[in-house]
Amino acid sequence: MSGLTNYDLLIFLIADGGHYTRSEHVKLLSEKFPGEHIDVGRVSSLRASMLYSKFVTSETQSGTDGHRAIKVIAVDEQFGRYAYKRPNESKPSPMTSYLLSEPEEVVRTIKLRMEFDNLLRKHHANRDRKRTSECGEAVSR
Repeated sequence: MSGLTNYDLLIFLIADGGHYTRSEHVKLLSEKFPGEHIDVGRVSSLRASMLYSKFVTSETQSGTDGHRAIKVIAVDEQFGRYAYKRPNESKPSPMTSYLLSEPEEVVRTIKLRMEFDNLLRKHHANRDRKRTSECGEAVSR
């Protein structure tokens, strides 16, 4: 498990006092907390809390490049009640979680087959789209 909650990260950002874009938040938090799993997804969730949570007070600035810089001003202690520690690794997809109990060779074979099926499905979709555009209507099989 991760050691810090979003509440802990917000407290750090209040003390820091800077306005940051998403990429700057990722860089700052990754450098400050190297053992944490800080990625774009986690920072996006954190930034959504900054903007939309009734327990967080923040200030925004729009940059010339269209990116929004956010500064955290205050966070209510009630936000800490709902914050939870995130796992360092992402959870397996429900579609592939059954593979965790299989031998490595079986997992590789199944994943290759899934990839092949996906590529085949895309190929058929593109082929059908080309036929439709050539004929002006859908071709039935």
